[in-house]
This record gives sequence, structure tokens and C-alpha cells, in this order.
Amino acid sequence: LAQSLEDYLPRGSVSFATEGIVFPLQSTGRRVVSIPRPEPAAPSLIARQQATDEFFSSAATNEDRQRLIDRWGATTAVFVESDVKPDAVTQLRALGPSKKFSHDVEVITLRPAKERPNHAS
Repeated sequence: LAQSLEDYLPRGSVSFATEGIVFPLQSTGRRVVSIPRPEPAAPSLIARQQATDEFFSSAATNEDRQRLIDRWGATTAVFVESDVKPDAVTQLRALGPSKKFSHDVEVITLRPAKERPNHAS
């Protein structure tokens, strides 16, 4: 799985990732918005963890998610479908193209602001 993700995700990518996939993703050298553990050397970690929780929440709208994508410079969402509520999975898939990997891991390629419909330049 880690090798497949490393091959698929470009260097410099930044992912919103669910807890079960964060460490395999980080092992590839790819960045994540947050990690699910305390890290005193990262003063923005609490805000990043809250952003990740909101991103995968079924209460979030895709407008909320776009705001988080822009704020944290995220290029992908990486998750295990069973870790996300079904209605949130459907919303996430509307954010961009999806590719499935082993271990039920899915990667959504997020559209940059300039490529989204109704984006004012």
C-alpha cells in the first residue's frame, strides 16, 4: 500500500488523511495536514487536528471543506471508507477524481481554487 501511494501521490502533496492511513502515508515522505498524536514542537497541531476532524465530518459542507483545502494547501484526501460516515464519503467524492487502493484506501484528488466552478479570479 505504501509503495502504491508513494508512486501515485506527487512529491509535495499535502493530504487530509484519516487516522488509520496517516502513518503509512507519512512513511512515503508525503505530508499530511495533521497527525493523531500530541506533538509539542508543532504549535499549529491542534488547529490542524481540528481541521482534519471537520474535513471528514458528515456535518461539514463541501464549501466548508473547500475553505479547509485552501487554508491548509491540501491536494488530496486519503481515507479508509469505513472510517468515514457514508454521507461524508459521497460528499468527498464530489470534490474531485477518486482512485481506490488496497486495504480499502481511497484517494480523492482535490481541485485547486482556480479550477473549481464559480471561482472568481
